Amino acid sequence: MQGQLAGITVQPLGTVEEEVLDQISAALEQAYGVPSQLSPPAAIPSQAWMPTREQYDATPIIFELTALKPPEGHKILGVCDVDLCSPILTFVFGAGEVGGCCAVLSLVRLRQEAYGLPPDQALFLQRCRKVAIHEIGHTCGLKHCFRYDCIMHSTEAVEGTDLKREEFCADCAEKLSASGVC
Repeated sequence: MQGQLAGITVQPLGTVEEEVLDQISAALEQAYGVPSQLSPPAAIPSQAWMPTREQYDATPIIFELTALKPPEGHKILGVCDVDLCSPILTFVFGAGEVGGCCAVLSLVRLRQEAYGLPPDQALFLQRCRKVAIHEIGHTCGLKHCFRYDCIMHSTEAVEGTDLKREEFCADCAEKLSASGVC
């Protein structure tokens, strides 16, 4: 069994707006009841670039974050403003290793502008918070939930993210508590 969650590091990868990082950090502290800290920006790992898709593969990014070797009980959330994918998915809002220590989220498809709509900063920030909580949930051992409004529900479209609450359903909260990790 992993140790108790002690803290979360928010790691900007490339240039990320300070307001976004502050919102994510505060949401993680509230959701998990542990302090979060902001690291200085780091480069997006070049080996994650997939030229044929013109996107970054989330898996090598998580691998590089894991190489930072966070202290026992700490999680790292990488935040980037580039489009992420996985070899089997056209795009991902984020990715987290279930039961691991690291996750990553992309801001690109959380913006209204990605869908030809006018900017909505409040909605964008809400989406950022939700994806951050969701991905750290994976690192705490949670899998996807069948309840559409649970933060751990899998979403393939941004509208699904909008339907979620910024909290765990009772079942996921119980699993989180019972895991002894978070």
